[in-house]
Amino acid sequence: MHKKVAPSAGDLVTVSAKTYLNVRHLILKTQMHKYELCGFEFLLNSCPLLEKLTLDISQQVIFKDYRLPYLTDLEKFWQTRRVFAQCLQNTLKMIEIFGSRATNQELRTCCFLMKGKALEQINIKLSNEDGNIEFHRRRAQRLLKAPERSENLQITID
Repeated sequence: MHKKVAPSAGDLVTVSAKTYLNVRHLILKTQMHKYELCGFEFLLNSCPLLEKLTLDISQQVIFKDYRLPYLTDLEKFWQTRRVFAQCLQNTLKMIEIFGSRATNQELRTCCFLMKGKALEQINIKLSNEDGNIEFHRRRAQRLLKAPERSENLQITID
């Protein structure tokens, strides 16, 4: 089995609107910071064949001085999306999340992804770095009651 590495952030800027990444499993190291949402959405839109998404959430600062290139209300970022990525409509079946603290941003992102029609499984591995795993578990369990979700979706929280 060959692993392919998606282009780096600098290379992604040059990807045209008609160019897609032939990626079936995307592993994204992220802070789930609100400033990362635009890039995350860009990757989803660039991977129409995506079947599995792995989010490796870290508290380590990735980009210290990043500023958005345009103004947008990041608290309502996912609610205001007009384009629903092709992978969410057709191919994305599994999402793995490692290091979740069930922050508001993580929960909003999950709720958006849960609308994917092909989505069958979300596996969430909670972070215990701060010793509050039960608090994180209670917050993550809100996803079990999300009103808009794929019909056959199973969610596990560990």
